[in-house]
Amino acid sequence: AMGAAPDAIGLVWLVNGRWFTIIAAAGAVIAGRSALESQLPLEIVTAIIGVILVSNLWLWWRVRHRTSTSGLVTGAVLCLDVVLLSWLLLNSGGVLNPASVFYLVQIVLAALVLGRMWAWVVTALSVAGYATLFLAPTDHLRDAQAMHPEIALHMRGMWIAFALTALIIAVLVTRIVASVERRDRALEVLRNRNARALRVASLTTVVAEPAQ
Repeated sequence: AMGAAPDAIGLVWLVNGRWFTIIAAAGAVIAGRSALESQLPLEIVTAIIGVILVSNLWLWWRVRHRTSTSGLVTGAVLCLDVVLLSWLLLNSGGVLNPASVFYLVQIVLAALVLGRMWAWVVTALSVAGYATLFLAPTDHLRDAQAMHPEIALHMRGMWIAFALTALIIAVLVTRIVASVERRDRALEVLRNRNARALRVASLTTVVAEPAQ
């Protein structure tokens, strides 16, 4: 269920993964300003990274105090990360920015921590965000496509490849997580059966002893 709270280990994974989201966001801006000549105001960049930082500190505080956090909240936080990353990329070189590959990390985090439904939501947002980078090309990309028409075909191929890769990752990771959960449930059933068998054996021994 989308509202189910992730377990403590899953929440730790989410917090640690979001620290890398902050690094990716900063890297996207640096790459855009240095190599792609984007002019994104630093005040806006600071505000966006600050939102991710503060929200992650809040999640980290909840982890430290072992406080449950609903799946709706954690899922919304991860979706917010995708939206903010998309906006930064759109204004920092677009699809030419190498940080765009970080969308795949968000999909893996969603599948590992939040389950199948949120994995599909984050996958859809990531594919839409990546597509937006193509629908709003930068001047650098337009110039490159004008000089080398084959680049336009290559970029369309990249979008298709990204969309297929995102879908494959979402399917594979969610299936792996489901398989692990099934195995854990089976092991728990076996442990319970063994515990009951031991209790029955102990009671049988106690009842049998006076008769000997």
